[in-house]
Amino acid sequence: MLSTVSLIDPTTLNPSFSGPDTSRMGRPAVIITRADQQTAVDQFQLLLTNAKAYRLQMLALSKAAASFGYALEKIAHSKASVRDPTNVCSSLQAAAGLHYLMSNHHQILSDTLYKQFEIPLLQHLDTHKANIEASEAQYERSMRDMSQKIKETEATSLQNGRKRQRGKYSFHNR
Repeated sequence: MLSTVSLIDPTTLNPSFSGPDTSRMGRPAVIITRADQQTAVDQFQLLLTNAKAYRLQMLALSKAAASFGYALEKIAHSKASVRDPTNVCSSLQAAAGLHYLMSNHHQILSDTLYKQFEIPLLQHLDTHKANIEASEAQYERSMRDMSQKIKETEATSLQNGRKRQRGKYSFHNR
């Protein structure tokens, strides 16, 4: 019986700009840049591409084993093999059965790789990309808000500075 437990841990795919562990200065212990995030996404894409290639090769191997088993079975049932006194016929039939069995195992492995590894990984990668986009959008909003507050503070400081200077000049002119 096949297990339905996923091979992927979704908690390892959540991006964050600051991890739970912080240094003594209140800064994050690990800083993840956009380039780091893109590298991770590219590496997941590479893993998915290679997993698909591996799965397709297992299917091709499954078909080749089945074809070879079929050829062995045909030769075992031929009139020449049946009349052979060395009893090669039963050995050929056993070899054909073995290759059919190997074919089935490769097909099951391929199906399991697809359903238990590729699909969950693809789903988690999509979630990871969405989390990255949400984090970047939140970061951009925060930067825009901070920038606006800094501009307002600078404008207020300039106005207050001008008022003070006017006060100094008017005091000296008297």
